[in-house]
Amino acid sequence: MQFDLMHIAAAQGLSPSPALLARLNEQSAPHGLSLSMNDLHALAESRTEALQNTGRVEFGEGVLPKLVAAFADSPYLFQEEYAESLARLQEMFYRCKSETHERISDDALLLAMREAFDGIAGGSLEYLEETVLTELARVARGCDAAPEADTLDLPQEDA
Repeated sequence: MQFDLMHIAAAQGLSPSPALLARLNEQSAPHGLSLSMNDLHALAESRTEALQNTGRVEFGEGVLPKLVAAFADSPYLFQEEYAESLARLQEMFYRCKSETHERISDDALLLAMREAFDGIAGGSLEYLEETVLTELARVARGCDAAPEADTLDLPQEDA
């Protein structure tokens, strides 16, 4: 019998529950942001798709609780786009983890993402993805960074 590890990971991963929703909203509510149960279901589906697209297998809650903690107080996140922004950040996170071959810790990557998002990207998810995360992946793989990458303040490889 053949097992589809992606489906197993998804089934045991982010489980949209009222407890998780309350915990996430507790972190973001002071900043005027909240998720609905429908948003949480969509984020779980987005996570599954991102894992499949990047060939990753992950058990547990995934990065969503850490993303909320890292980004909830960003001046560039607004309620109208909050769930969509989290879905894009989640996808970027998993893609960057794959492209860096796990050479950057989750916390270092989240910190770099947040600093760049609020800083040089000016709240632009497109700029964050196309410029900052691309350069971060290049550096983590041992490639020379583009000259303009000096302004990105990218984290060094984990030892």
